[in-house]
Amino acid sequence: PGTALADGAARWYAEKLALYGLGTREDIWEEEIPGLGRARLRNIVTTVPGDTGDAIVIVAHRDNTGQGPGANVNASGTAALIELARGYAQLGTITGRPQPQHTLVFLSSDGGAYGGYGAERFASTSPLRDNLLAVVSLDGIAGHARPRLELSGFGSHSPAPALVRTASVRVAEQTAREPARPDWLTQLVDLGIPFGYGEQASFLGRGISAVRLATVGDGAADAATDTPENLDVARFERLGRATEALLSSLDASVALAG
Repeated sequence: PGTALADGAARWYAEKLALYGLGTREDIWEEEIPGLGRARLRNIVTTVPGDTGDAIVIVAHRDNTGQGPGANVNASGTAALIELARGYAQLGTITGRPQPQHTLVFLSSDGGAYGGYGAERFASTSPLRDNLLAVVSLDGIAGHARPRLELSGFGSHSPAPALVRTASVRVAEQTAREPARPDWLTQLVDLGIPFGYGEQASFLGRGISAVRLATVGDGAADAATDTPENLDVARFERLGRATEALLSSLDASVALAG
């Protein structure tokens, strides 16, 4: 975060979406990040208006620690975010783009590898923050480990059971196995002593239903293995399809439980 290479990644991301006729809005601010000092951060937001003002957010952080290429954490999440947004691209001057029921937000966040700064920024300042029904964070979805759902946050809130169940079913459809998730005792402790790693945590801390889908544990990925040749391509494809199906399911819901 805050480097010239980070700015280059932001430009690359915006240019990719522009190829599909998808506009982006930048939110630029500064944060004091432990280990880095004062850094200039940049969120890139793409909004696809729906029939209602209620919103569903798909978020993937764009940064990494700089200790390795970051192929899995989080180029995989960023690539999936682009592909999901492409499903709502401008198809032509006559046909237009698909119209979702809910407003869809594709958020490429900054500072995610250092504690979810971009997610917290969006959750606290976005004009849509009072209308967020569900948030799905994609964070390292091309690793070899069993996919997992992270549910902990910065407060005594859990994600809606309907969101957790739908995400689990959609992953199981593609991988033949439900994702791992914390057992009931771990969840109980997390609610009593709130601490969450990942971009779902900021949203949960504000009472917004959110989950994180990942193939890595809390903290940075091993720089030695976070390389393109070590990606699990088949797993990446399956989790990409699962996320696409999850987004469609959430958008088709008449109401999402809080």
